[in-house]
Amino acid sequence: MAPIGELEGAQLLVVAAVTGFDPSVSGSSGQASGRGGLLGDRLGAVIGGYQQARLALDLRVIDTATGRILAATSVEGKAHGYNLGASLLDKRAGGALDTFARTPMEQAIRNAIEEAVNFVASRTPPEFYHYH
Repeated sequence: MAPIGELEGAQLLVVAAVTGFDPSVSGSSGQASGRGGLLGDRLGAVIGGYQQARLALDLRVIDTATGRILAATSVEGKAHGYNLGASLLDKRAGGALDTFARTPMEQAIRNAIEEAVNFVASRTPPEFYHYH
């Protein structure tokens, strides 16, 4: 770590704006059940669903010495997830269980950030890479 007062200033500035945030851009769900249960007296219903999320970012890479925009783009992250559940029947009691695999919005954010980092790394001019 550099001593206080000897830290160099940034040569590049990355500016990003969230231009699209859709936690549930699309999806569907459904349930199948039958009279007396789907499998005799044991399985009452099967429940399932699908959800898709989306995040969009606008990026600019700026040279801090000149204020010139070196690169600009838009990136997008999408992800989807599924859920599955079932209800159980018994002569004396019933119950249900539902589970969800992965949070689509969280994964969409990660995908957009990864795409943004890859863009910045690929568009940074070689003269900005130097080591002391």
